[in-house]
Amino acid sequence: MLVAWAVAAVLTLIGWSTADGERQPDDLWLLVVLLAIPGLIGLAVAWGIGSVASRQRNRERA
Repeated sequence: MLVAWAVAAVLTLIGWSTADGERQPDDLWLLVVLLAIPGLIGLAVAWGIGSVASRQRNRERA
């Protein structure tokens, strides 16, 4: 998951730095949000997968 976020962050930074004026965020906070979104999505997916796996292990033990 961390690798996927790092790749997304690097691609966002590369796209942001090479884009012409229309696509570049005018505000640094927008760039931070664009970098945080892939990480938050990855955390949500990892938490969901871990929750499902934990429930299945608990069912097998019972």
